[in-house]
Amino acid sequence: MIIIADQRISESISYRQKGILQRVTEIHKNTHLRKNWRILQDRFPSDAIMILGNLMDRGSELESQEWEDELHRYNLIFSPRYSNQSIPVFYLAGNYDIGVGKKVDRKAYLRFSNVLGPTNFVHTLGNHTIVGLDTITLSGEDDSLKKEGLELLDQLENESYLPIFLYTTGHPTSIAKALKTNTKKTQ
Repeated sequence: MIIIADQRISESISYRQKGILQRVTEIHKNTHLRKNWRILQDRFPSDAIMILGNLMDRGSELESQEWEDELHRYNLIFSPRYSNQSIPVFYLAGNYDIGVGKKVDRKAYLRFSNVLGPTNFVHTLGNHTIVGLDTITLSGEDDSLKKEGLELLDQLENESYLPIFLYTTGHPTSIAKALKTNTKKTQ
């Protein structure tokens, strides 16, 4: 499995530059990302891809059409190299995608999960269990967004799995807080 994290594509205001300098910076960074993504896929053929958040610099702040335009650009850069193969891609939302803490944006979260898939999941790949846990919403204040994560924690506690690889996004302190706080609630 190929795992990439925090690969934000640059946008028109990413570096607070204007005009031609911003456009050159954007083209250079996106070309660099695309080139390295292709090299990675060529050197390490994989059965799955895991994206650990932060697709865009301002994903949680963008309006729907602008977000869709940026997602299209993102997909042009980070498309699977060999499109004739069906390679599953799993996404976890990052703080730039949906916000963080008190600023988790419900609209951005719903858009992300509706377009890219659930942000809490369990998949079996070969003889391993891959778990994606959305600790950003678990450490936030919106209880309705925590529901899927809490259900996943219950599921992990009550079922046996193959060797587990747990993937999360967020800062280590928020991950620990989310797991500690929400584990107490489920006991």
